Amino acid sequence: MSDTIYCEKCDDLVEYKVKSKKESYNIKNENIEIKAKVAFCKECRTELFHQKLDKINQRKIFDIYRKRHKLLSPEEIKEIRAKYHLNQKEMSQLLGWGEITYHRYENGAVPDSAHNNQLLLIRNPRNVKELLNNGKTKLTVDQKEQLKKRVNKLLDTKNKLVLNLSKNFYNKLKVSANNNDLNLNEYVTFLLTQEYFKKEKERELKKYKLEIKKQLIKNYNNQEAEKDWLEGL
Repeated sequence: MSDTIYCEKCDDLVEYKVKSKKESYNIKNENIEIKAKVAFCKECRTELFHQKLDKINQRKIFDIYRKRHKLLSPEEIKEIRAKYHLNQKEMSQLLGWGEITYHRYENGAVPDSAHNNQLLLIRNPRNVKELLNNGKTKLTVDQKEQLKKRVNKLLDTKNKLVLNLSKNFYNKLKVSANNNDLNLNEYVTFLLTQEYFKKEKERELKKYKLEIKKQLIKNYNNQEAEKDWLEGL
């Protein structure tokens, strides 16, 4: 059986067709036009309210508005919260917002610029660490300590080199690192630095050789010119 929806004109549940229709919406005093998906009664062709389609159209409008003003999407906001292993209540306490306000943003509401900027800042774990150390939050002492551990772990991971090596090569590197009293990341950084300066020296040597070659050619040409001049006397 096909989906049905209530039609006031027919005063009955009716089957409907979905068509595209240009519609204009006003969001925060800004006009946005989209191709909306709209339901029409198959019997009387009256436009019907369809909750699911209405939500899809609203999301399309809000996405356009977010893109214009470089605002975070609900998915991006959720990703920030998930990174710190917080629930919605804890996230709102960290930010100093009302829980309902934060909940609305994750569920599709468009954040204002001040809240959006605050969310952008805490994308960086360093800013969260600063907020925990010097800012005012509504988190409990235990919640702060747990979050500090998570932030430090994120910062530590960010500062480490990511190595994707074969097991044998990895073990050889690890042995060499231990022999040099370094951990693996320090040793790899040392090797990369050595390789970088080696290439720099090679480039410098090549440059000097080219300069010497040019000077020799120039001297030779000058000598030949002087010889030809003397022979012409």
